[in-house]
Amino acid sequence: MTQSPEQNVPQDVEDITAFIASRGNDTRESVSGDDFEAVLVLTRALDTAVAHLGGQLAWERARGTPPRAAFLWKALTDTAARWENHPDFKPEWSHGRG
Repeated sequence: MTQSPEQNVPQDVEDITAFIASRGNDTRESVSGDDFEAVLVLTRALDTAVAHLGGQLAWERARGTPPRAAFLWKALTDTAARWENHPDFKPEWSHGRG
């Protein structure tokens, strides 16, 4: 029986997607009033996109398709780099920025 990508996500993919999701949570927690609904929609969309990218990256790595995996890793590192001054940002995520 083969495992789905969700059951076999490499630690670096898990770390970067969790980091980005946490920044969305931080944003949601910092907003109130009239802006909350708009921020909620936007950050949930970010959560969905990042989860998809992470799952696709894990799958591409498992399949052995380095060019596609590199493209997806770059998308995640570019996104994470928006918070490069955050204390949980890992230096290895900097290399993917364009």
